[in-house]
Amino acid sequence: MIEIHPLSTIGEVIPGDDLGRLLAEAINVARLAPEPYDVLMVTQKIVSKAEGRFVDLASVTPGSKAIELAAITRQQRLGQVG
Repeated sequence: MIEIHPLSTIGEVIPGDDLGRLLAEAINVARLAPEPYDVLMVTQKIVSKAEGRFVDLASVTPGSKAIELAAITRQQRLGQVG
């Protein structure tokens, strides 16, 4: 049987946060007891945030290929290409 238990008490992760500690605390708050063969999944986003691996998009100048791809995907999202 598969059960999914979201850990909703973690909050905003910032650079330098001890992700292991945050996860352990959230597991305790949720009153969960990990057992053998349990799987803990986290998003890459919170790992990147804890590691300080992010870029302020305002500081990025997109190249011509990025602008072209953005236009294409925007059209696809709006159902205008096909």
